[in-house]
Amino acid sequence: MLTWVLLAAAVAAVAACLAYQRRRRDPGPWLALVLSLGGLLPLPVLLAYDASAAAWGVWGAIVIAAALVWAAADTLRDTAAARGRRSRGRP
Repeated sequence: MLTWVLLAAAVAAVAACLAYQRRRRDPGPWLALVLSLGGLLPLPVLLAYDASAAAWGVWGAIVIAAALVWAAADTLRDTAAARGRRSRGRP
């Protein structure tokens, strides 16, 4: 039961980071911390108890989703910075 509760908390953390990133389009320094904690929080429970294959699959999907959220946030930050340089006449 604890495994599924922690997996649900990790899903909520990734979803909150996605919503925040899509609204602000600037990843704060805490975004990487929250995404990392969301992905790693269920890991000790998965290792300590005999977790089902479904739980491991959900955990893998959470980690992949966290990586995609961070990659999208980082890309949006880089493209915004590049647009700012171009508007000032720099390549």
